[in-house]
Amino acid sequence: MNKLFTLLLIISSGCGLVQVRSSKEMNSMLEKQKASLPQFKQESSKNWKYGTQIDPMDNSVTYMAVSHSKNKVNLSFPYHGGTQAKIGLVKYSNGHRVASIEVTKGQISFNHIAIGRLEEMRVKFGNDNLESYEIKIPQNTKNDYLVIYNQDRFIRNLNQYKTAKIQLRFFRDGLKTFEFATDELQSFFLE
Repeated sequence: MNKLFTLLLIISSGCGLVQVRSSKEMNSMLEKQKASLPQFKQESSKNWKYGTQIDPMDNSVTYMAVSHSKNKVNLSFPYHGGTQAKIGLVKYSNGHRVASIEVTKGQISFNHIAIGRLEEMRVKFGNDNLESYEIKIPQNTKNDYLVIYNQDRFIRNLNQYKTAKIQLRFFRDGLKTFEFATDELQSFFLE
């Protein structure tokens, strides 16, 4: 009576067929599926720092990777001194991914008054040609953080090349270029 049964509904050629499996069988099937997927490793590498966050409401896990630029750029008053950029990658339990850029000081500026609207960012991976990526400063945030909208292509290129140069426009300071060492990104973020 305490046995828990899981129902799988398989619909084939218009007629419904119900197959009953025990929870033990289902757990075994799920473990085999999980074993075939790339596994997330918490250890950080030379160029990437990794972390996880567990949602206390539904216990879903969010996976994160961050890479800091190798260089700092100098900005004018009131942001004297060097500012650094970081690439952030987030992968949610449902497989959805987000790629972002954040700077430690200064205000990322767009050609237009574009908070909430799409703009473009120039990126060079390795020695390849320049590429453009759609970016957006989310509403209700400061101008030091942006989201990359072509995240699948961006993440794929981060994994494929060992270096990336990202050019951002700063308020009062114009275009500045950040250099990243991008090798050693876990393949977990590609799936």
